[in-house]
Amino acid sequence: MYLNKDLVQKLHDEGIINKKYPLWWEIGFEGRRVYSEEEFDRGLDTIAYNVKWKKTPHVWDNELPEPVPTSYRVWVEDEVPILVRNIKISGKLEIPFFITVNPMSHKRGWSHLQSDIEFGMPLSSYRSPHIRGIALEQDKDFFFWYPLFPIVLEKRNIYSTQVFSFENLGMKCIASPVNYWKFYRNLVESSWSRGRRAQKSAEIFDCEDKGYEVAPDFELDITKKQMIIYPVKIFKKKLAIPIILGTIPGTRKLGILGTGKILAERAYYWELDVEKQRQVRDQLEKKLDVKIAINKSVNINNV
Repeated sequence: MYLNKDLVQKLHDEGIINKKYPLWWEIGFEGRRVYSEEEFDRGLDTIAYNVKWKKTPHVWDNELPEPVPTSYRVWVEDEVPILVRNIKISGKLEIPFFITVNPMSHKRGWSHLQSDIEFGMPLSSYRSPHIRGIALEQDKDFFFWYPLFPIVLEKRNIYSTQVFSFENLGMKCIASPVNYWKFYRNLVESSWSRGRRAQKSAEIFDCEDKGYEVAPDFELDITKKQMIIYPVKIFKKKLAIPIILGTIPGTRKLGILGTGKILAERAYYWELDVEKQRQVRDQLEKKLDVKIAINKSVNINNV
């Protein structure tokens, strides 16, 4: 387990993460699992060639640089690895960084790069080991993590990936490798609406107007008016979808709002039928150690 509430709070206070919105990887999807340092090292190989560039609209008037001999550490297995490495920052703060790499087998033209080529385009930062974020915790189903530097995502959409070096960690860091809102939307659309935009508009629950605060699941307080998001496996052969739940005042229970996302203290959601609510209850009551109501007469919308 990686959860360190004091560290999470410190990183949140410094604006490095937003503790309200952890993301997750589903264990087993694309072979995802947590690797040891030794296993991770065995899955890496080195390729080298002269990196060349091509003209783009941004360099019309500039001369292209000469090809540069470059080597890359690449992942040659099919499975997608998860590595948690504790790294001390500024000589004192130890952070469990989430490291991964996109397999070369998932890239078109990998067979070409396996041959003795002389020239090629630069590889994406995703194709070499990189810091993707900060590890939060893991259970048998999910690996939870935070992207670095969300930069108040409620007010700023990040459309391009930012890659940078963080002190002397020996690899690149990718800030906000996935847009938070896109992450939730994609999960809902791929399962809930079969890859298409939902046929009806999402319902809206104004958390602030109703007196609710958005909280991570590990800070759930059943005596307060809180909203949390947690993944639940609803559909076979599909990824888990994000479920929005809220405390029901006076009952010491959680109510199921639906599936969707929370944006700027507003929950955008689609309701679940009773059978899907039962699936949520059966999967989450033990995990969250709280009773979950599925009776629609006991609903947070009624408070």
